[in-house]
Amino acid sequence: MSEQKYIAVIGDLIGSRQLPERDKVQLRLNYLLVKINSHFTDLIAADFANTIGDEFQGLVKRDFPLQEFLQFFHQHFGWKIKTRFGIGLGDLTTTIKNTAIGLDGACFYHARTALQQAKDQSKFLTFAGFEMNLALTALFDLVFQIESKWSQRQKEIIVLYREVGDQSAIARQLQVTKQSVFDTIKAAKYNLYCAGWQGIQQLFEYSL
Repeated sequence: MSEQKYIAVIGDLIGSRQLPERDKVQLRLNYLLVKINSHFTDLIAADFANTIGDEFQGLVKRDFPLQEFLQFFHQHFGWKIKTRFGIGLGDLTTTIKNTAIGLDGACFYHARTALQQAKDQSKFLTFAGFEMNLALTALFDLVFQIESKWSQRQKEIIVLYREVGDQSAIARQLQVTKQSVFDTIKAAKYNLYCAGWQGIQQLFEYSL
């Protein structure tokens, strides 16, 4: 039993049971979970694992980089199969294990509540149990709304900008003007998007 607070992450593949090759999707998911556990190993308290059906869960620390995790997940799994997440903060009432199977505590109750709220509200992700839960949810809704309005061209340039960080280099690579790259990033409200994510991460790590 631990008095330390942890963050439980529960994910659910939406509509995957109707796919003709569901077994292949589950294999891809299991392979991705192994990659996630390896990539974020120092920030994971109990490894992500497939649980029941098309659900998976993991236990992470307070400084877990949520934005990087979501980007990593969708970069490797893609957006074709939509995924819903519930994230909960709380204590753990069972002995911690290597993988997040058979664990119990408020963090998992909150994550399960958050996942159900996401289903009921047709959202991609919701939070429960956090000290600043309403602010955290509002900020996430803001950045999600911004990102959902990006055109394919904006997504491509923003991905390059994250990787390269140099608008001139991106312009040369795409054979367009630097002003065009600047205007695309500005129209996507990328600065506001980044500020929102900074706020999310601060609230994610905040503790009383």
